[in-house]
Amino acid sequence: MDSRKSKFDSSHLVVFVEEGDAQYDSLKPMFKKHGLGFKHDKTIVLDLTTLKKEGYADDAHITFIEAHELGHSVMGHSATKRQFEAEADYVGILLCENRNFKKSVAVGKKYFKQRNGISFEKYAEKHDKR
Repeated sequence: MDSRKSKFDSSHLVVFVEEGDAQYDSLKPMFKKHGLGFKHDKTIVLDLTTLKKEGYADDAHITFIEAHELGHSVMGHSATKRQFEAEADYVGILLCENRNFKKSVAVGKKYFKQRNGISFEKYAEKHDKR
């Protein structure tokens, strides 16, 4: 198990767990429920085993997933709802843009429509209040 401070908010810790780590089996139900990662308080936990298997273990994907999870914090989400996932994706992309993580922005935008049923651009037109 490895960990590091978040690239976006140093008060958050990003933890990478994989098969063979003592905690992996106990966290598997959370990954099954939430996907490749989830946030608990100020800890973002990522399923490194599945990230590797799915081909998402590169820095661009991991950075976007981290930004997505922080998006839940920014939006004040306390439950899992489909609407919240779109909001977290949107905020995650904006966080990546703000830090100039261009490859992570591209990852977020690539999967936005598939995950949310609307393109990033159309979502932005409807919801951006900047």
